[in-house]
Amino acid sequence: MSDLSNKVPRFFSVFLPEFCSHRLKICSSFKVHLGEILDEAIIKRSTTNQKWKVGLVKEDKEFVFDQGWNAFVEENGLSTGEFMVFQYHGKCRFSVDIFGTNGMKKMTPAKRKMILGDANGEMAVVSRVQNSVMIPCKKRGRPSAYEKGNKGILKANKLMPTLKNPSFMVCITDSYADIATMHLPSGFMSRYMRRRHDSVDLQTSENTWSVRLLSYQNSTSGKTYYKLGDGFGEFVHDNNIQGGDVCVFEAVDLPGMTLKVTTFGSEIK
Repeated sequence: MSDLSNKVPRFFSVFLPEFCSHRLKICSSFKVHLGEILDEAIIKRSTTNQKWKVGLVKEDKEFVFDQGWNAFVEENGLSTGEFMVFQYHGKCRFSVDIFGTNGMKKMTPAKRKMILGDANGEMAVVSRVQNSVMIPCKKRGRPSAYEKGNKGILKANKLMPTLKNPSFMVCITDSYADIATMHLPSGFMSRYMRRRHDSVDLQTSENTWSVRLLSYQNSTSGKTYYKLGDGFGEFVHDNNIQGGDVCVFEAVDLPGMTLKVTTFGSEIK
């Protein structure tokens, strides 16, 4: 009870992507606690102690989290219907707890893992929202249980060394195929896609899809993240890509932005 009865100002917000993916309005009754002098806000995730710098501005008598808010959303894996409880500690410093649609507090960011690699025989396991970290592929020894069970990964691993162009691999797990965006490995993008692009062409043997390419910078780390946006959902639908499938993306038009996509069914045992 003491946690609920203390005098730290609070407000809560339900996450609805169409309204608060890029900015979040703070309830108008909360303005009495903020005053008129605003600055860059610091938001700390209570369960992980991670911190984000987010712009805090006043618009038409309302306060808004804007610059950097999208990074907070992405890196915490927020989904429709989840809600956030913010506590204000003064001097533009906030702490936040995030609750799932089941009402339970989320202890860590929701992660949908992807397995990535390139044509040089490197692979990485990254989350949907994290930057890729390249590590050497195992040349010998037994494959992991997941690799052994997913024939799509084995087929993709055989294909990639034969490709003449830089490439990476994405293993789509669980509900990842239902998401209308997909993050790209930032290491690959910064190395091979140095020109600025607003879209990327995803090419198969049958057709080509133009997909919006989005990028944003983490205000804390300074790292740039990339993801596929509008048009990716149509690509997934038209190619009947399912959770567990494995996609190999090959950059066939450098320094342009055409990625040839080869998809392997999961065939999980």
